[in-house]
Amino acid sequence: MTDTRALDLSFTTLGGRTVFDRRRYRWPQTVGRLFHLDTSDPGWGRVIVQNAGASLHPRDHVRQRVVVRDGGRVDVVGQGAMQVNGVPGAEPAVERTELEADASSTLVYRPEPRILRAFARVEQHTHVELRGDAAVVLTDAVVVHPDVTTESFGSFRSRVTVASGGHPGVFDVQYASSMPCPGSGLRAFATVYLLCTDVVDEAGALDALVHRFDGRSGAYAASSVLPNGMGHAVRVAATGGDVLRDCVASVVGEVRCFARGARAA
Repeated sequence: MTDTRALDLSFTTLGGRTVFDRRRYRWPQTVGRLFHLDTSDPGWGRVIVQNAGASLHPRDHVRQRVVVRDGGRVDVVGQGAMQVNGVPGAEPAVERTELEADASSTLVYRPEPRILRAFARVEQHTHVELRGDAAVVLTDAVVVHPDVTTESFGSFRSRVTVASGGHPGVFDVQYASSMPCPGSGLRAFATVYLLCTDVVDEAGALDALVHRFDGRSGAYAASSVLPNGMGHAVRVAATGGDVLRDCVASVVGEVRCFARGARAA
C-alpha cells in the first residue's frame, strides 16, 4: 500500500545527540537538516518544516507523522504562516497529524498559525500517543485575516486526542462556524498543550505565567488542567497574528520546563 503521508519523520539518539532515523516527505512539504543550536546541549535538535505552496485550498488533504524515540528531544517548527483559501460552499481543507513520543523523549511540535481567508474552511485532526514519562508540547493556532467579515467567515474545526500507553485520556475539540467575538477585536486564537503524565508546576508557576497576558498587550490567556492527569492547556486570544505569535512563543518557552522529563534533561 502506498504511503500517502506528506511528512513522516522519526528521531532517535546516537551518542547523546538527537538524530533522524526516518525522513520522508513529498510535495507540498519539504524538510531540511536537523540543527543543534545549543552546543552545550546537543541532545536538543530543531527541524524546520516548509510548505512549498504556503497555503491550503478546498479539498486539500494533508497527512503527517512525527515520532520521537529513545530519549530524543526535538523541536519541530513550521516556517511562515499558512494561508487557508476558500470558495463559498466548497469542502474544507483537512490536516491529519500523528505525534508519538516514547518514554524519556520530548517533542515540541509548533506549526505556524493557519490564516483564514474569506470563506476558508479547515479541519485539523491531531492524535498524540504518549508512552511512559514522554512529554509533548503542541501548539494549535488560527488567525482570521483582516479582510474577513462576519459575512465571509467560513469555519474552523480542531480536534486533539491524546492517549497514554494506548489508553485514551483527552478529547479536545474547538469549532467555529461564525466570526468568534466579532465585537471584541480579537481575531487570533491558540491553544498550547503540555501533554505529560508527570507534570511539575511548582508554586503555581503556570498561573503566574498566564496572568502576564491580561489584555494590556492585546492578548488574554487562561490555563486549565487536562483530564486523567494528562497535563495542561493554555488558551490564548489576541488582537492579531503578531501578538499571538509572541504570546505563544513565550508560553512554549516556559511550559516545556514543567515536564519532569524535559527538565531533567
